[in-house]
Amino acid sequence: MKKFIALFLVLGMSIGISVKSFSQTADYPWAIGVGVHWASFSNINLPIQDQFKNMKFQGGPLEASVSRYLTPFFNMQLTGGYLSLARGEYANYSITSKNYWYFDLDGQLKFLGGAIKEDAFITPYLYFGFGDQKMNEVNDLKAQTGLGLDFNIVENLSLYARADYVFTTNKEGISYVHPHLGLKYRFTCKKDMDKDGIVDEEDRCPEVFGLASLKGCPDRDGDGIADIDDKCPDVKGLAAFQGCPDRDGDGITDAEDRCPDAAGSKALNGCPDKDKDGIADIDDNCPDVAGIAKFKGCPDTDGDGIMDKEDACPTVAGLAAFKGCPDTDGDGITDKEDKCPLVPGTIANHGCPDVTPVEKEQITKIAKAIYFATGKDIIKKESEAPLNELIPILMKYPEMKLKIEGNTDNVGKDELNLKLSQDRANAVKKYLEDKGIAAARLTAIGNGETKPLADNATAKGRAENRRVDLTTEY
Repeated sequence: MKKFIALFLVLGMSIGISVKSFSQTADYPWAIGVGVHWASFSNINLPIQDQFKNMKFQGGPLEASVSRYLTPFFNMQLTGGYLSLARGEYANYSITSKNYWYFDLDGQLKFLGGAIKEDAFITPYLYFGFGDQKMNEVNDLKAQTGLGLDFNIVENLSLYARADYVFTTNKEGISYVHPHLGLKYRFTCKKDMDKDGIVDEEDRCPEVFGLASLKGCPDRDGDGIADIDDKCPDVKGLAAFQGCPDRDGDGITDAEDRCPDAAGSKALNGCPDKDKDGIADIDDNCPDVAGIAKFKGCPDTDGDGIMDKEDACPTVAGLAAFKGCPDTDGDGITDKEDKCPLVPGTIANHGCPDVTPVEKEQITKIAKAIYFATGKDIIKKESEAPLNELIPILMKYPEMKLKIEGNTDNVGKDELNLKLSQDRANAVKKYLEDKGIAAARLTAIGNGETKPLADNATAKGRAENRRVDLTTEY
């Protein structure tokens, strides 16, 4: 026992101030204790070093205490206990009654600071106080000072170990070393309805078991936001959104986000818009090309009311009847198929106007009035006037082309007749070119004697076969 007391007194302080401590706190100000205690009596008149020689401890029965937190550094404790002593004569004192009672009122100075906190594992303290004892059927006043440690076992329950040195008013000058060992339970008078360790007056959710870090409120989804503050208490979320999630990180909560898995803009309720046309991709039939709302995000480049993918002429405004293609001259033939897009025409002439019946008859007469020198490709003077009448007709229809076909009778060799017919057709072509008709509009063909109109057996028939045919075409 002597070794135990020496070790406790000498090493207790150094252990206590280097290890985390357990202590009563403002939230748990009261504590009750129960334990056992011993005493080794000596003569107070001896030098202090001699009083600790040959210590013999007696006791072991019950003691009880109640203590009250006052400040983080100071407690008050009231203790009472009983010892059963052995009667006998000792050096300079005697024990005549086996019953020993004592009551102490002590102040406990706790060693708390940077290394030891109020709610830590071990609380070392120095204590001092006054009391009363009944020994040998006599009451004596006493004073004591000592060192103690409280060791936390489980929440609110600790093991205490302390030892004090006692001075008394005993006539025989008895003093003693008084070690104690027991359990101490700390408690509060404040209510904690939900039993979560946070008193109701500090508990934001006093009727629901919660977390200390959230001031007594629960957090079902474990996102660090109390359920009472969490708009989405069953789904992990962010504090910025009052506990609601934002999976795509676009700043819009999933509950308000039409596209919770694809980052988008607030203007489109959280949906992306790849082509930047103001239409969310999920609503956009053409998400990669900027378009208009009327066509669900598809473009209408020419603005004719027909979307490009259904428009046969997407870059030129047109009509729905022609799949978006224009018909400038309104002849029912689209411009891209109309050889005369600026002048109304007929389908037969690919959109170009046909010559009038009078003009057709005039062209036929002109053809019959073209004569050449015999066996030559020289146009006779008398044929120039009729050919000149052809010029204004050709000018009137600038897109119209003219096919000039030279023909002969069967007199002479075939190859010579073929050459002559070609030369005569060329002569008419050149005449018209000289009058300002573009060569591209004129085609000269020599048929020779291959396309007779009459019987070459008669002079009249041969005369009809020597001719120039003029045919308009587009």
